[in-house]
Amino acid sequence: RAAMALFDRAQAIWEQSLGECHPNVARTLTNKARLLSGAGEQGQARLYLEEALQIRTQAFGADHYLVARSLADLARVDVITGDYSRAEDLFGRALAIQRKDPEARGPELAASLDDLAALALAEGDPRRAITLALQGEALARSYFLRTAQGLTEIDALRYETVRTQGLDVALQALARTLGGAEDFSEEISRVWDEMIRSRAVVLDEMGAAHRAEPRSPLRPGLAEVAQALPPPAALVAFAKVESLE
Repeated sequence: RAAMALFDRAQAIWEQSLGECHPNVARTLTNKARLLSGAGEQGQARLYLEEALQIRTQAFGADHYLVARSLADLARVDVITGDYSRAEDLFGRALAIQRKDPEARGPELAASLDDLAALALAEGDPRRAITLALQGEALARSYFLRTAQGLTEIDALRYETVRTQGLDVALQALARTLGGAEDFSEEISRVWDEMIRSRAVVLDEMGAAHRAEPRSPLRPGLAEVAQALPPPAALVAFAKVESLE
């Protein structure tokens, strides 16, 4: 209630100083919607998000990354309420914008791919979920590599810990395939490959920076690690996965 009261005050200030259709009002509406969604009030949250979407579309046009952000926020509410068909459509529209707008090609596009992967898993399609999740993971890793050069080692490790993790969704999908009749060996190898590339990338990047080494565009994956293991050594790894339940 205290947070909502502050958002209401902020919205009133924006509306009085900049007008009811200013993008800053849309930002406040979005914050209010996320607060309500977290409290379980999805109906009112959706109304706020629809209003924010309308403001952003009028202000920036239909192909702006903030419009995509509103579409993705609406889709997440629909996932919570079980309207998977509408969520699929909204995520698809958001992704179409995010793939074109350079402002959204980093973490926002990765987050939408991860959310769509989680939706595919909820719909019972683990193979599609893994494909989408690994696309999101690769994008997030690429963005990190482009931006990490100015970070301290502590900041880089912190960022890697809290960023959206496509691997979480992919590993959840693999876990649900255990004991099934289908062969997921190809997907298992792909997930291993992405895990190796992502889990080591932060320390590799920081280590190269401290040693003043040139940064290689090639990152070792499953095949490279397997070839480097001396016989009869084995690679053992573990990952902490956030539950999607």
